[in-house]
Amino acid sequence: MSRILLTFLAWLIPFGTGHSTAPYAFRVTVDRDTITVGDPLTLTLVLEFPEQDVPEVIPEIRLPDVFRVLGSPGEADQRTEGGRVKWEQGIQLTSYRTGEQEISDLDVLLVLVSGDTVRLSDSPISILVRSVKPDSLSDILDVKAPMAIDAEIPVWVWLVLIVLIVLAVSYVLWRRRAIGEAGATTVVVVVNWFDEVKKLQESGLIEAGDFDSYYTRLSEALRRYIEQRTGVEAMERATFEIRGDLERADLSSGRILEVEGFLDEADLVKFAKFEPDSVKARQDGDLVLALMDGIDDERTQADQPELKDEVS
Repeated sequence: MSRILLTFLAWLIPFGTGHSTAPYAFRVTVDRDTITVGDPLTLTLVLEFPEQDVPEVIPEIRLPDVFRVLGSPGEADQRTEGGRVKWEQGIQLTSYRTGEQEISDLDVLLVLVSGDTVRLSDSPISILVRSVKPDSLSDILDVKAPMAIDAEIPVWVWLVLIVLIVLAVSYVLWRRRAIGEAGATTVVVVVNWFDEVKKLQESGLIEAGDFDSYYTRLSEALRRYIEQRTGVEAMERATFEIRGDLERADLSSGRILEVEGFLDEADLVKFAKFEPDSVKARQDGDLVLALMDGIDDERTQADQPELKDEVS
């Protein structure tokens, strides 16, 4: 009868004992005292203190090296029961070393409102970590002989590989032929920039007051014409960067100054540092036509000696 009573009392005792320093009480429990290697267990810290005294709780749990913490500790749960506050926090652990392991350093430090500190401890907790090996397996299993694998490549693999190679070579040859034909049929379109400037003057941008777009397109037309007539790259370069190339293209210094003056003025309009009126805008359109006509004359004169040399 006494043996049955002792067994019943053992079931009533939780995994972990408590320590009380009135009016504070601290205990640590685990949800199970036996696990398999790698299985999680929850270590729960429980602290009770008076409702009117809310201390700062600093857990000082030092785990042996055989235990690993899974993730971050959960948020502490705090609730009031009968004038006392019950504080709980769970920590998930696991172990990968078999045998009976002990967590002995179970402390918590309380910092009271008055500045005093109280340290509470609980009794060590033993955890049994079992192996995943079946209990029925006691002997070491025999090593199996290596498995022989036939290294011969099937015929169908070779056939598929040959077909893929033929298709790849055919595609490369077809691409080369297509690129060659496309290059042979390339048509060079020569734009008449005089007509483009005249169309721009009649586009309605001046009447609408959209001088930004007007001067942007007018400047682009002049730059495109310079590239077309002199071979000087002018689109993606600043005005001062093309001066030397224009001189080498046999343009007069006066013509170059006129080109630079208009391009600088167009940049001021585009960057909102100068706002012309409609009269000025139309005059600048005529100026671009005159500049293009002058560039054409100077380039024609520069090309005449070459033509004479070829004739002679």
